[in-house]
Amino acid sequence: MMWSVILCHDNWLQLWHPEVAVLMILLWTLYDAVNRVRRIAIARDRQIAFASALVLVYASMGTPLKLLGDDFLFTAHMVQYVLLSMVVAPLLIWGIPPQAWRTLWELPVVKPVLSLLTYPPIALLLFNTVFSGLLYPRILDLSLRDNWLYLVAPYGMLVSAVAMWWPLMSPISESPRLSRGSRLIYLFFNVDLMMPASVYIIDTGHADYLIYRLAPRVFHLSALADQQLGGIVMSVGMFIAYTVTFLITYAGYDESHWYE
Repeated sequence: MMWSVILCHDNWLQLWHPEVAVLMILLWTLYDAVNRVRRIAIARDRQIAFASALVLVYASMGTPLKLLGDDFLFTAHMVQYVLLSMVVAPLLIWGIPPQAWRTLWELPVVKPVLSLLTYPPIALLLFNTVFSGLLYPRILDLSLRDNWLYLVAPYGMLVSAVAMWWPLMSPISESPRLSRGSRLIYLFFNVDLMMPASVYIIDTGHADYLIYRLAPRVFHLSALADQQLGGIVMSVGMFIAYTVTFLITYAGYDESHWYE
């Protein structure tokens, strides 16, 4: 069975990527050390959020899921991207203490860049353009073959996702989150902008991604079925994330929130 072949892959490093695990451990050590040195009291929920984000980054980029997504299944690739963009990104925003964000925001060189990237219309378009662009067949095939793009693509998408979530979750007054009414509109636009790629991937009658068309079949999925399932995973994952955020926002909504 192909699944057992994958798990018994002769390149252990390609299966479990210890370098990613080491990087996540170093990031947690740095997170803890900086907060101790600066005597920042971090709420337990923020620590859990940051630790969860690191674990999910490793799950996405350092486990057999990555091998599946790179070489065999478009669906696995979509699971990676949904985890990074819809779960890891908001967890990072919440997990990093406001004092750390504020320090970063006050750096003269960094502030203009962050202000531009997190300006709501730009953040909205940036994320959806990057995410949809990485699904374009030629770009996706290239991103899994070219060493430079292979490294940049997932983390670039994660950065754009953090920018997209920032207007909804900003923890600092220097860059305040949108009013509740504006957040609802922002979420509607996000749903609208994800639809074209989702509909195309799911409704197409042919498999578009060469790398997956040529890959050995896994779980008896044809290349077309895999592509359509991946589109469903992407659509459902993003819809759940946006719906949960919408409901949390709407729960405290009244007309005055348009003017916060």
